[in-house]
Amino acid sequence: MGSATQMEPLSASSRAMLVGSNPYSGLASQLSEPLEALRRWGVTYLTDPTADGSTSREFDIHYVEGIEALEDAEYGLVIDGTPSTLRFSRGHLEHGPGLPENPALTVHTTRRFMDRWAAGEASWEDGRAGGEVQLDGPDHLWGSWLAATGYVSAVT
Repeated sequence: MGSATQMEPLSASSRAMLVGSNPYSGLASQLSEPLEALRRWGVTYLTDPTADGSTSREFDIHYVEGIEALEDAEYGLVIDGTPSTLRFSRGHLEHGPGLPENPALTVHTTRRFMDRWAAGEASWEDGRAGGEVQLDGPDHLWGSWLAATGYVSAVT
C-alpha cells in the first residue's frame, strides 16, 4: 500500500549496513520521529480506508520489483472484526470497505497490532509468530498478499 504499509523494521545487520555505507545516516536518525509520526498517521487509513470520507484508496505499487508477475486478486483484511477489501490488479491496489466475495486470502489482526506495526515495534512476521496476525486461506499466498500490499521484497 502507500508508504505507511511498506515500512517493516530493518534487522540489526541491515541497519548496520545502511549506517556504515550511508553518508546521510545522521540525517536518517534525525528523521526517525517524523517518519514514525507519518506511519502512525497512515495506519488510520490502513485500518479504515474511508476515514476521511472517501469511498476507497488507490495506490500504484509498481515500485515493487517483479510486481508484473503477480496475478490479479482480491484479498481481505479484517482489523478488530472490521473487514476491508484489497483489490490488486496490474500493479495497482484499491483498498475499500467490506470483504470481497471470494478473497484469495484474508488476514485478521487487531488495531493494537497495527499500532505496534506502524510504530516499527513489530513486523507482519512478528504478528504471525505471536498469533496477532492470522490467515484465512492458503498459507502459500502470504507472499502474494504482502507483494500486493506494497512490500518491496515480497515477490519471489
